[in-house]
Amino acid sequence: MQQLKGFELVRAVHLDPAPFDKDRDLITPTYKKKRPQLLKHYQSIIDGMYKSMK
Repeated sequence: MQQLKGFELVRAVHLDPAPFDKDRDLITPTYKKKRPQLLKHYQSIIDGMYKSMK
């Protein structure tokens, strides 16, 4: 059995109960993700996950 490398392992996961929606301006009218808005919306959560991994 092969071992996974360090960058292949999942270290932290965040599950958001609220779906992406147009009201929060996270998706386009054609349901494509707006990556800059998603990053801005979830930046504090992402930063917290990186801090908890150290």
